[in-house]
Amino acid sequence: LITPATVPIPSGFQELTLKLEGYKSWTTDIEVVAREPQTLDPITLTPADGLVTVITQPAGAGVTANGKFFGESPAELALRPGESYKIQVYKAGFAQVSRTLKATKGERTVRLDLKPLLGKVAVQVEPQDAVLSVDGRALSSPNQTLTLPVGEHRFVISKPGYASYEAT
Repeated sequence: LITPATVPIPSGFQELTLKLEGYKSWTTDIEVVAREPQTLDPITLTPADGLVTVITQPAGAGVTANGKFFGESPAELALRPGESYKIQVYKAGFAQVSRTLKATKGERTVRLDLKPLLGKVAVQVEPQDAVLSVDGRALSSPNQTLTLPVGEHRFVISKPGYASYEAT
């Protein structure tokens, strides 16, 4: 059907919908009276939203677009085509990641890898031949500076004949 058009519609209350690929549907309710022609005002269709799926590694990161929160990843964002958006993802223990993109019609996927925030912990143990375990993993030397992801870790220092020491 090409517009403008004359369309026969049964009398009564009717729902009229106009659709065009790449645009949002337009719907209105009209009352049609038999043998009484009606003329609608000009209708301007709005471009369809672009659908952007944000996937992060690891999953479960908060997702915003221009400051509006869309939930945790994986998240679907309905964005207006032709506009630029600053996509930000964040998760405790990881560096925030930002990406600017211009939304387009249709669907698209954005994959973002979050880098863990790291901290250093210097460990000095006496006696020096004790065993240091971090998060259940025995290390080769108890006296060292460790680089670990930010967050809680379990340290155990042990040696036969000595009381073990545990800390988080």
